[in-house]
Amino acid sequence: MHAHAPRRVVRGPRSTWLLGGLWVWALCGLCGLGTASSPGTPQPCQAPQQWEGRQVLYQQSSGHNSRALLSYDGLNQRVRVLDERKALIPCKRLLRIKFDQNFYSEPGIPVISECHQAFQGQQGHREQTLPDGVMFQIEQATKQCAKISLTEPWEPLDIPQNSTFEDQYSIGGPQEQITVQEWSDRKTARSCCFASSLTRISTASLEYLLSQNVIKRSKVNRVIDGVMFQIEQATKQCAKISLTEPWEPLDIPQNSTFEDQYSIGGPQEQITVQEWSDRKTARSYETWIGVYTAKDCYPVQETFIRNYTVVLSTRFFDVQLGIKDPSVFIPPSTCQTAQPEKMREDCSW
Repeated sequence: MHAHAPRRVVRGPRSTWLLGGLWVWALCGLCGLGTASSPGTPQPCQAPQQWEGRQVLYQQSSGHNSRALLSYDGLNQRVRVLDERKALIPCKRLLRIKFDQNFYSEPGIPVISECHQAFQGQQGHREQTLPDGVMFQIEQATKQCAKISLTEPWEPLDIPQNSTFEDQYSIGGPQEQITVQEWSDRKTARSCCFASSLTRISTASLEYLLSQNVIKRSKVNRVIDGVMFQIEQATKQCAKISLTEPWEPLDIPQNSTFEDQYSIGGPQEQITVQEWSDRKTARSYETWIGVYTAKDCYPVQETFIRNYTVVLSTRFFDVQLGIKDPSVFIPPSTCQTAQPEKMREDCSW
């Protein structure tokens, strides 16, 4: 990162890193971190420089999520990403737990006083109780109240009995983690086209470069001196693509804005995290949000936003410190005669 930490941005589908069936390598010159201090306010922590784990990236445009193994080497500025594929799962869809603002109520619960007039005239219920299938929307500043009929059935915030178990993993890192399970509505007969995109691209000023390019299925990306090598695992076909974007470490930029600190989980089973963003005083919204554990600064989640909509979200888990096998960052010999064009990344396989 440069002296003035750049604001995290999404530069387009080709400017994302992580995910899919590829590996990614990269290396860039180490740069000094910018400093920003304000007594009494939380300061960005320093995330681990070398670690391995897993990740899930969700792309809003496709509605799909992709799992991958991740090796992150911030000291040498390189990353390796290998797509995780499970047998008999042609495509995985991220379970969206619908947060319905369907405020159904039970008889006897008082209606907010501001909504008394909007509530009057409701048939079949006592005047001061909230009717089924109605949502009251209250503007906090003016206390203006609207009454909206609801047509969707109630959806409890739990795991449906017919859900499919997807995975179990730990959020956080050694000595600071919580174990969770992931469930979805995926069914055996359901299929779709696999599509994913990464959260950013990087260039190298030294030998290797960390690339965050679109990664697909069984392909692999590796980068040397501002070049990404994309290797198709089945045929060993290799493509060589020049990279132009600067390296962005997986951490909290020093000029970030502290948003919140909270616990994930519940009593006796929780982990404390901090949330940071690139929001500035003159701007009413943020385009990047990063969540890291409060104690050891393990990455938990990165979210990129465009036009008030989440476009990319990556979750990190099963983090272990260190790199077991540094050779995973070395491109194979088959890339010595790589083609100059990027391989197709559609679902025509």
